[in-house]
Amino acid sequence: MRGLTACLVSLTVLACLAATTARAQRPQARQGFWIGFGLGYGEAYATCTACGTASEGGPAGFLKLGGTLSPKVLLGGAVNAWSKSSQGATEILGNVTGSIFYYPALASGFFVTGGVGLSYENLSGVAATSGTGWGLRAGAGYDIRVGRMTSLTPVADFTYGGGLSPGGKTGWKQTVIDFGLGVTFH
Repeated sequence: MRGLTACLVSLTVLACLAATTARAQRPQARQGFWIGFGLGYGEAYATCTACGTASEGGPAGFLKLGGTLSPKVLLGGAVNAWSKSSQGATEILGNVTGSIFYYPALASGFFVTGGVGLSYENLSGVAATSGTGWGLRAGAGYDIRVGRMTSLTPVADFTYGGGLSPGGKTGWKQTVIDFGLGVTFH
């Protein structure tokens, strides 16, 4: 897990160094259809009425796509997922949201994002359960230009889900905080 984090940090630093000249020559371009995806690491917290609170780390990933409303505002959808496998069981927590991405400064790649949608929990293995409920998502990132319409995008995301009752568990709530590195095509 530390190796994955070190690799992501190293790639981000290298991308920043390589993109410095490109950023100075060309401003950020956001227009038309866009898509992005990436991987990272996250910490998941889950709680329910009868089971207390648990937290675990594991790999995380995201997929986002949509259209450009203006050079400062993108509208689309996002899927965030976190996974953990242990002793023959795999747990997946995730959110699927309609999301908005806001860039406060036109020339900068910095953005904040938020969304509302569905959350899900799926446990496969001996004690298989699943559930869906409402979900929220918030985050921030930075598009680092590496090509005319391509950016490396380090991100930090917070996802929350409630109203789930996987396997009949009441009061289920889940939170995932993750950091990742992705590629975005504008």
